[in-house]
Amino acid sequence: MNDLRIGIRLSIAFAAMLLITLGVAVSGYRGMDRVATVTQEMLAGDAEAARLADDARAQALDLRRFEKDFLLNIGSAEKQAQYHREWAKSQQDFRAALDALARLAGEGERAQLATLRRDLDTYAAGFVRVEESVRSGAIATPQEGNAALGPVKEAARGM
Repeated sequence: MNDLRIGIRLSIAFAAMLLITLGVAVSGYRGMDRVATVTQEMLAGDAEAARLADDARAQALDLRRFEKDFLLNIGSAEKQAQYHREWAKSQQDFRAALDALARLAGEGERAQLATLRRDLDTYAAGFVRVEESVRSGAIATPQEGNAALGPVKEAARGM
Protein backbone atom coordinates (compact mmCIF):
# COMPACT_ATOMS: atom_id res chain seq x y z
CA MET A 1 0.00 0.00 0.00
CA ASN A 2 2.97 2.31 0.62
CA ASP A 3 4.03 1.88 -2.99
CA LEU A 4 0.79 3.39 -4.30
CA ARG A 5 0.55 7.02 -5.18
CA ILE A 6 -1.39 9.28 -2.83
CA GLY A 7 -4.20 9.81 -5.38
CA ILE A 8 -4.85 6.09 -5.64
CA ARG A 9 -4.73 5.66 -1.86
CA LEU A 10 -7.23 8.50 -1.43
CA SER A 11 -9.48 6.98 -4.11
CA ILE A 12 -9.44 3.61 -2.34
CA ALA A 13 -10.21 5.27 1.02
CA PHE A 14 -13.01 7.31 -0.57
CA ALA A 15 -14.48 4.15 -2.17
CA ALA A 16 -14.32 2.34 1.19
CA MET A 17 -16.11 5.24 2.92
CA LEU A 18 -18.70 5.29 0.13
CA LEU A 19 -19.35 1.55 0.61
CA ILE A 20 -19.70 2.00 4.36
CA THR A 21 -22.13 4.91 3.85
CA LEU A 22 -24.19 2.88 1.37
CA GLY A 23 -24.28 -0.02 3.86
CA VAL A 24 -25.58 2.27 6.61
CA ALA A 25 -28.17 3.75 4.23
CA VAL A 26 -29.43 0.32 3.14
CA SER A 27 -29.55 -0.85 6.75
CA GLY A 28 -31.49 2.26 7.78
CA TYR A 29 -33.92 1.88 4.90
CA ARG A 30 -34.56 -1.79 5.77
CA GLY A 31 -35.05 -0.88 9.43
CA MET A 32 -37.56 1.85 8.61
CA ASP A 33 -39.37 -0.48 6.22
CA ARG A 34 -39.67 -3.07 9.00
CA VAL A 35 -40.96 -0.45 11.46
CA ALA A 36 -43.57 0.64 8.92
CA THR A 37 -44.65 -2.96 8.34
CA VAL A 38 -45.00 -3.66 12.07
CA THR A 39 -46.97 -0.43 12.52
CA GLN A 40 -49.33 -1.35 9.68
CA GLU A 41 -49.86 -4.82 11.16
CA MET A 42 -50.53 -3.29 14.54
CA LEU A 43 -53.05 -0.85 13.11
CA ALA A 44 -54.76 -3.62 11.16
CA GLY A 45 -54.91 -5.99 14.13
CA ASP A 46 -54.61 -4.51 17.60
CA ALA A 47 -56.06 -1.10 16.85
CA GLU A 48 -59.01 -2.63 14.98
CA ALA A 49 -59.63 -5.03 17.87
CA ALA A 50 -59.56 -2.12 20.33
CA ARG A 51 -62.02 -0.19 18.17
CA LEU A 52 -64.36 -3.17 17.93
CA ALA A 53 -64.12 -3.76 21.69
CA ASP A 54 -65.06 -0.12 22.30
CA ASP A 55 -67.99 -0.49 19.90
CA ALA A 56 -69.14 -3.63 21.72
CA ARG A 57 -68.90 -1.86 25.08
CA ALA A 58 -70.96 1.05 23.76
CA GLN A 59 -73.59 -1.35 22.41
CA ALA A 60 -73.80 -3.13 25.78
CA LEU A 61 -74.35 0.22 27.49
CA ASP A 62 -77.00 1.10 24.89
CA LEU A 63 -78.81 -2.15 25.68
CA ARG A 64 -79.05 -1.15 29.33
CA ARG A 65 -80.10 2.38 28.40
CA PHE A 66 -82.90 1.21 26.12
CA GLU A 67 -83.98 -1.33 28.74
CA LYS A 68 -84.35 1.47 31.28
CA ASP A 69 -86.13 3.71 28.78
CA PHE A 70 -88.52 0.85 27.95
CA LEU A 71 -89.33 0.35 31.63
CA LEU A 72 -89.70 4.06 32.36
CA ASN A 73 -92.27 4.34 29.58
CA ILE A 74 -94.60 1.59 30.81
CA GLY A 75 -98.08 2.64 29.76
CA SER A 76 -97.00 4.29 26.51
CA ALA A 77 -97.20 1.59 23.86
CA GLU A 78 -95.69 3.85 21.20
CA LYS A 79 -92.63 4.73 23.29
CA GLN A 80 -92.26 1.12 24.40
CA ALA A 81 -92.28 -0.05 20.78
CA GLN A 82 -89.67 2.58 19.88
CA TYR A 83 -87.34 1.56 22.72
CA HIS A 84 -87.86 -2.11 21.97
CA ARG A 85 -86.74 -1.50 18.35
CA GLU A 86 -83.70 0.43 19.56
CA TRP A 87 -82.90 -2.31 22.09
CA ALA A 88 -83.18 -5.00 19.38
CA LYS A 89 -80.94 -2.96 17.04
CA SER A 90 -78.32 -2.53 19.78
CA GLN A 91 -78.44 -6.24 20.51
CA GLN A 92 -77.89 -7.01 16.83
CA ASP A 93 -75.00 -4.51 16.67
CA PHE A 94 -73.49 -5.96 19.85
CA ARG A 95 -73.58 -9.48 18.41
CA ALA A 96 -72.01 -8.21 15.17
CA ALA A 97 -69.20 -6.52 17.14
CA LEU A 98 -68.58 -9.76 19.08
CA ASP A 99 -68.46 -11.72 15.80
CA ALA A 100 -65.96 -9.26 14.31
CA LEU A 101 -63.84 -9.43 17.48
CA ALA A 102 -63.85 -13.23 17.31
CA ARG A 103 -62.17 -13.06 13.91
CA LEU A 104 -59.29 -11.03 15.37
CA ALA A 105 -59.08 -12.68 18.78
CA GLY A 106 -56.57 -15.15 20.12
CA GLU A 107 -57.44 -18.28 22.09
CA GLY A 108 -57.73 -16.58 25.49
CA GLU A 109 -59.82 -13.77 24.10
CA ARG A 110 -62.20 -16.24 22.46
CA ALA A 111 -63.02 -17.63 25.90
CA GLN A 112 -63.87 -14.11 27.08
CA LEU A 113 -66.04 -13.58 24.01
CA ALA A 114 -67.86 -16.84 24.71
CA THR A 115 -68.59 -15.60 28.24
CA LEU A 116 -69.87 -12.31 26.82
CA ARG A 117 -72.16 -14.19 24.43
CA ARG A 118 -73.53 -16.31 27.29
CA ASP A 119 -74.13 -13.18 29.36
CA LEU A 120 -75.86 -11.52 26.41
CA ASP A 121 -78.07 -14.56 25.81
CA THR A 122 -79.04 -14.69 29.49
CA TYR A 123 -79.75 -10.97 29.63
CA ALA A 124 -81.70 -10.96 26.35
CA ALA A 125 -83.88 -13.87 27.46
CA GLY A 126 -84.60 -12.10 30.75
CA PHE A 127 -85.43 -8.84 29.03
CA VAL A 128 -87.79 -10.57 26.59
CA ARG A 129 -89.62 -12.23 29.52
CA VAL A 130 -89.99 -8.88 31.26
CA GLU A 131 -91.11 -7.22 28.05
CA GLU A 132 -93.80 -9.87 27.55
CA SER A 133 -94.94 -9.38 31.15
CA VAL A 134 -95.18 -5.63 30.61
CA ARG A 135 -97.21 -6.09 27.44
CA SER A 136 -99.56 -8.55 29.15
CA GLY A 137 -100.06 -6.18 32.10
CA ALA A 138 -98.42 -8.43 34.70
CA ILE A 139 -95.80 -5.74 35.27
CA ALA A 140 -97.30 -2.28 35.68
CA THR A 141 -94.50 -0.09 37.03
CA PRO A 142 -90.84 0.51 36.23
CA GLN A 143 -89.92 -0.69 39.73
CA GLU A 144 -91.66 -4.03 39.11
CA GLY A 145 -89.90 -4.34 35.78
CA ASN A 146 -86.54 -3.57 37.34
CA ALA A 147 -87.18 -6.14 40.07
CA ALA A 148 -88.18 -8.73 37.46
CA LEU A 149 -84.82 -8.18 35.74
CA GLY A 150 -83.02 -8.95 39.01
CA PRO A 151 -82.07 -12.54 38.06
CA VAL A 152 -80.29 -11.39 34.89
CA LYS A 153 -78.62 -8.25 36.27
CA GLU A 154 -75.29 -10.01 36.87
CA ALA A 155 -75.20 -11.13 33.25
CA ALA A 156 -76.01 -7.57 32.15
CA ARG A 157 -73.28 -6.15 34.35
CA GLY A 158 -70.85 -8.77 33.05
CA MET A 159 -71.24 -7.42 29.55
